Formats: sequence, structure tokens, C-alpha cells
Amino acid sequence: MNVIGGGNRGYQVESKSMEKRASALLERVSSVLEQNPHVPHRKLRFETCEDRLILRGTVRSWYQKQMAQETLRTVEGIGEIENQLEVCWS
Repeated sequence: MNVIGGGNRGYQVESKSMEKRASALLERVSSVLEQNPHVPHRKLRFETCEDRLILRGTVRSWYQKQMAQETLRTVEGIGEIENQLEVCWS
């Protein structure tokens, strides 16, 4: 856990709050991807940094890469998507 400032003055609560928001966002992302039949969600990884989502993993086509990104645009709390998915044709 990142602690902002020094001492024990409740700064950790702020950090825990941020962790809870990030965790809730990741749950929403996972849920939305699982509901999309065009996206192989088992091979995807994602992480958040504030309102930015970084999407990693492999997919079999450019279509799947684009569908993953477009699906995530509907998730509340995501301001920016960095799509680092790799297309692997094999």
C-alpha cells in the first residue's frame, strides 16, 4: 500500500479508498469482457492507474483487439484505454 505523507494521520485510509475504487473498476472490466462473446477474456490482463486502463494479452484477430477496446469504452470510471493487446494469428 502506498502511504502519502508521513506519520499515522489517516493517509492510509485515502490509499485504501483508492484501492477499493481500483478493485471495483477491475471487477466491472472483467464482468463486461466476460459478457462479450467476441473477446477471449481468459487471455487478457488489465491494470489501472487512476482512470486509465492498460489492456494486455493476446487475441487472434484485429477484430478481437478492437472489440475488447470498444467494449471497455462503456465501463464507468475509465477515462483512457491503452490497448497493448497483441494479435497472434496461430
